[in-house]
Amino acid sequence: MINLLPPEQKEFIVLENKKRLIMILGVVGFVFFVSLTLILLSVEFYVAGQVKAQKIILQQKQREFQAAEIKALQEEIDLANQNFSKLKSFYEEQISLLWILEEIYYTLPPEVYLNRFSYNNREITLFAYAPTRSILLKFRENLINKEEFKEIEFPNEPWIKPVDIEFYVRFQVDREKEGKD
Repeated sequence: MINLLPPEQKEFIVLENKKRLIMILGVVGFVFFVSLTLILLSVEFYVAGQVKAQKIILQQKQREFQAAEIKALQEEIDLANQNFSKLKSFYEEQISLLWILEEIYYTLPPEVYLNRFSYNNREITLFAYAPTRSILLKFRENLINKEEFKEIEFPNEPWIKPVDIEFYVRFQVDREKEGKD
């Protein structure tokens, strides 16, 4: 095909084609950048949503962890309170051994010697020696006269011997009389 157009016209057509091409490339570039911007915005919104969801999950896990820690701590506190309560009950039921020994000391006549002493909760057993029956009788009266001691049991055998008497006596300690003197 032969182009018979004058050179100005040819130049004008070439220039017009270049303008169209630039216009088309500009529109395509603009559409490309708009699409790219929309894609990046959607990725940003997606990532922001995921970050927000992960933060919520993290907060929930932290609350669960804290709740578990608090529960474990509460269980430890409850266990410690139970142990303290048991210890308190145990010590409240105990009688001061020093107080008991002091009371026994005041009931013993000077001639009576203790050989053994047994203490089981509130029951006391004394194994002793008395030189005569009258001193043993005096010891028995002293025990009976003490309000702190009750259920006093002397076996019958010591009363048979008049001298050099080895005996034992068993009695209970009255918890309410402890340390009230």
